[in-house]
Amino acid sequence: MSNLVSRNFTNPQERFYTTDPAQNLKSFIEKGDLHFLSEFNGIFPNFISKVKSASSKLNAMDIKFCVLLKMGFSTKEIASVTKSTIRAVQSRKYRIRKRLGVPKDEDLNLFMVTFS
Repeated sequence: MSNLVSRNFTNPQERFYTTDPAQNLKSFIEKGDLHFLSEFNGIFPNFISKVKSASSKLNAMDIKFCVLLKMGFSTKEIASVTKSTIRAVQSRKYRIRKRLGVPKDEDLNLFMVTFS
C-alpha cells in the first residue's frame, strides 16, 4: 500500500514538466496556473510588447487571448481554459482581429502563431 502511495503521489507537479518548454507552458495554462505568463515571456520575450504596440486598444483579456492563440489553442480549448462559451471566444477573436487590423481573409490563429 505504501508503495502505491509513494509511486502515485510523490511529486504531483512532476507530470507537468517535460523537456519541451512550450508543452510545459500549455500544461500551466490548462491547469490555470498564473506562472504561465512568466514562462511565456521566457519563450517568446517580445511577443506581448509587440502585440501591445500593434494596438493600444487591446485590453488585458485581449492580450491573454493573443497569448493563447500564439500557443496554438483552438477556440474550443480557449473557451475551456477561460471558462467562457465558444460564441464568446469567437466574439473576442473578432474584436481582436478588428483592433489589430487583421484582414478578413487571413486566419487569426495563423496570424498570431506567426506574429513576432
